[in-house]
Amino acid sequence: MSTRKTRKTNAARMKAKFAQKAEEQKAAAGIGPKLPAGWTPPAENNAIEKKVRRATKNDAQTALQWFFNEIKGEIGQDGRAKSRIRRIPDKAFRPGRDPFIGQVFFFIYDAKWKDELPYWDQFPMVIPVSLYNDGFLGLNLHYLPPVGRAKLLDMLQKFKRFSATPRAYMKVSYNMLKYVVTHKMFAPCVHRYLTSHIKSNLVKVMDEYWDRAAMLPVQKFVGASAKDVWSGRAGPQTRRKKRK
Repeated sequence: MSTRKTRKTNAARMKAKFAQKAEEQKAAAGIGPKLPAGWTPPAENNAIEKKVRRATKNDAQTALQWFFNEIKGEIGQDGRAKSRIRRIPDKAFRPGRDPFIGQVFFFIYDAKWKDELPYWDQFPMVIPVSLYNDGFLGLNLHYLPPVGRAKLLDMLQKFKRFSATPRAYMKVSYNMLKYVVTHKMFAPCVHRYLTSHIKSNLVKVMDEYWDRAAMLPVQKFVGASAKDVWSGRAGPQTRRKKRK
């Protein structure tokens, strides 16, 4: 075989190898064509899920202690976060401030239609997906049980590892999250949040603590228990018509 043909063959093999790797990454995140049944991503790709599944009482206690020190403890009685580094003002969520897409935040919320909703969460843990002039669309992970939260966070962690910069991560996570909001499994998590109804600063959860955040039992549902929300017994979250 000539040197020229050898180079072409090697180039074709490398191209095919990279294409296969890209498809595997997409499939592992639930995007694009699915891989054959029985295929599972490498262990490091579902590290958060594994931690949540193996969590002991001590792990849960450690997570709660971290939460009260680093998250709840950050929000004072006036709703302001104590640390400037952790304090994200609600006005930051507006078009043009895209780096917030794909991050995880806690905040105190007062639902606009609370009198008509069968249940809602006063203390959301949200991943913003799209920004609007008056708020944002996000995935509230509290509407999923801990293992479901971990699966979604593992997907995002995977994209973080393959993204060279925060801006690059924002772009790929945005595309993935736009797919997620249409998925039946995550439909209950999709909510629109109005900045005028956010009653505290938004406190960001740093990446290295996503596993702890996933297992936290800090959802604050009004009108239903967490177990009923997760099992579907609470029913759809549709607004009730007021009696005249």
